[in-house]
Amino acid sequence: MQSHTGKRNQWSDESRGKLRARGQTENLKLGTDAAKKSPKSGRFETNINAKIWKLTSPEGKVYICKNLVLWCRNHCELFGFDNTEQNARKIRAGLTHAKRGALGKQTARSCTYKGWRAEDGAKTDYDLYHYKNADMSMLTPEQRACLLDHLGGMRAKDIANKYDVKKPVVYNRIREAKRIIDTGSAHSEDEIAKRKDYAKRYYQDHKDKLKEYSRQYAADHPEAVRKANRRNYQKNREFYLEERKEYNKRYYQENRDKILLRAKELRQNQNKSPEP
Repeated sequence: MQSHTGKRNQWSDESRGKLRARGQTENLKLGTDAAKKSPKSGRFETNINAKIWKLTSPEGKVYICKNLVLWCRNHCELFGFDNTEQNARKIRAGLTHAKRGALGKQTARSCTYKGWRAEDGAKTDYDLYHYKNADMSMLTPEQRACLLDHLGGMRAKDIANKYDVKKPVVYNRIREAKRIIDTGSAHSEDEIAKRKDYAKRYYQDHKDKLKEYSRQYAADHPEAVRKANRRNYQKNREFYLEERKEYNKRYYQENRDKILLRAKELRQNQNKSPEP
């Protein structure tokens, strides 16, 4: 086996020219088109490399965006330019330079661009700005209420107590509301069925562990469990009473002879007992 240690193996200009002349292969062309359309790699806020920015205009208005180039493409008019790709790139470069200046980088000569200031944004700021200013007309009243409470800083536990539901219900409402705002559509029936099937399989695979956790939690928090059970019973009282009636009917039909025999024995014992 020949070792290449210490050898450069550089491409010649002729080899580079031949490869350049071949152009993109068919598979590479298909992959490029798919990448442009993908929400994870295309020109979308959901791009995995997109960063969150906090921009402040000369008037003091704050904009929170994700994917700075995309935001610049849609807001060139705020800087007095036409909406072109070249102008968007120019604005992005200016804001990036302003951010470096604000951080004290020696390579930056200014901490503003046309009076605008730029800095890193946080995910909580982005969620608050993005979802509060989004169109919520497609959401159900329950989804809208839970999402707004969540953006307002309420914990899932507090939201669940407020609307008298369980925490998983709150999580599902918030997740579904964000999906509808981001994609314009809710989960399809197939997706919901897959999630339910996954939940069933997860429970079957971890049944013993989950039951042990529930027993341990009940032992450590008996008062909280009693309150939760009492609240759940009051909320679903009619359902539980009807379910109990159905159970009693089935039990009586399956054990009718045994129940009648037991009742007969009780009556005979009462008759035999001496009077006081």
